[in-house]
Amino acid sequence: MELATTQSVLMQIQPTIQRFARMLASVLQLEVEIVDENLCRVAGTGAYGKFLGRQLSGNSRLLRHVLETKTEKFVTQSRFDPLCEGCDSKENCREKAFLGTPVILQDRCVGVISLIAVTHEQQEHISDNLREFSDYVRHISTIFVSKLLEDQGPGDNISKIFATMIDNMDQGVLVVDDESRIR
Repeated sequence: MELATTQSVLMQIQPTIQRFARMLASVLQLEVEIVDENLCRVAGTGAYGKFLGRQLSGNSRLLRHVLETKTEKFVTQSRFDPLCEGCDSKENCREKAFLGTPVILQDRCVGVISLIAVTHEQQEHISDNLREFSDYVRHISTIFVSKLLEDQGPGDNISKIFATMIDNMDQGVLVVDDESRIR
């Protein structure tokens, strides 16, 4: 795994996302992994809670599929899905089932929230509750997007710009908008 060099939009709210990941895992009794558009692990639980902030090295075909298609992907038997063909770890894959949901921000897939079953019980659990889990994870994705938009809101940015200007200038500044009105 490589260390990510630039911070993605999801990584910018990583503490919030990690809390959601833990909550999801606790409520749904499944493992959770959340990656950004660069396949960098933003949050996770269990074995997926390691190497946060690092790019996944390989065997990420399911996540890549969700990122590229911007569509949800459900796999009930990971080793037998066509996307798993050619995977280095196919024969000793720990994942029994997978539900990957895209995080869409302004028509761009900025990440994937995935629920992972690593036991047969979890595999049955995810299969039996697929629709409910899918709806719930899509709702969580909407919350992420709301948080991202809130953090990137124009009011917030203008405040940061003004604060930077005030801190770094010893002269007066007059700020005008596109129509030459004083702001």
